[in-house]
Amino acid sequence: MGVLKPYRIGYRTVKTALGMTLAIIIAQYLGILNFASAGILVALCIKSSRTKSYEAAFSRLIACVVGMTLSFILFELIGYEPYVLGIIILLYIPLTVSLNIEEGLVTAIVIIIHCFSFGEFTYNIFFQELLLLIIGIGIALLLNLYMPSMNNELLEYKTSIEKKFKSFLIQLSNRLDHDDSIDQTLIDSLVEELKIAKTKAFIDVENHYVRNDNSFYYYFDMRENQLEILRHILLRIDEIKHHSEINRKLNKKCSEFIKEMAEMVSSTDYTSLRLHELYKLRLEVDKADLPQSTEELNERAMLLELLHDIEAYLKIKSTFGNLEYK
Repeated sequence: MGVLKPYRIGYRTVKTALGMTLAIIIAQYLGILNFASAGILVALCIKSSRTKSYEAAFSRLIACVVGMTLSFILFELIGYEPYVLGIIILLYIPLTVSLNIEEGLVTAIVIIIHCFSFGEFTYNIFFQELLLLIIGIGIALLLNLYMPSMNNELLEYKTSIEKKFKSFLIQLSNRLDHDDSIDQTLIDSLVEELKIAKTKAFIDVENHYVRNDNSFYYYFDMRENQLEILRHILLRIDEIKHHSEINRKLNKKCSEFIKEMAEMVSSTDYTSLRLHELYKLRLEVDKADLPQSTEELNERAMLLELLHDIEAYLKIKSTFGNLEYK
């Protein structure tokens, strides 16, 4: 048996319960026969973001209008028989897929069944079903105008990710200098946390559809790209074997540089300064005594590749700039 999740009532649950109650009360007050369906519409249209809610509302509205039109034509031409209902559903489902409104399929089928149960298609029935849609979808859209700010949650992810980046960089530094082990669980948790953080940040983008950018999303995407480079740096370090005293000293300086990077991993670090220091280190490597053996030559080449990867890591951050949010 799996571990039970904590019992929690979220804002989306509250909005769904409130919206369903209001929709049913209003529909019942207006004398709509199938007033309970207004609550179903609200539950179907309350989504995790404003954009998804608007898309769901649009799909359901169009799907229901198309469904009522098809029902009117076939029921009136053939009759209000169960087999006609089956024909309508048979024709209607592929039609929603073709029109890319399949999200509204379930809602539309409910409306089609309403039309079948009435046994006739009058102006009053059409008006009632349309009013039912307006009430259910309208209340869902109004409630979804409120979306709580996700800044605090995203800042928590940012802080956690930066701490893990710092730990990973320190481990890389120690790996290069002392051949220490790397905590693979740290890398795995970073990958997973970045994935979750990007998903949360994307939801935040959808909640502010009038805003053209989202610094948090781009920030987590930047960190994801940097993590990929750090994993590549780890592979480079594993190929460096310290064959000479000169290379050992150069590797130690590179290790110290990585440790400095760890101390300035936040979004307000001095990337340009770090790049300048990196270029100085590269010049020092270029001016060092030539390798005396094939092993030393390969190690020196690997060190230069390592510096190239570090430069790529820093340039990603330099291109991003600083995190800006409201």
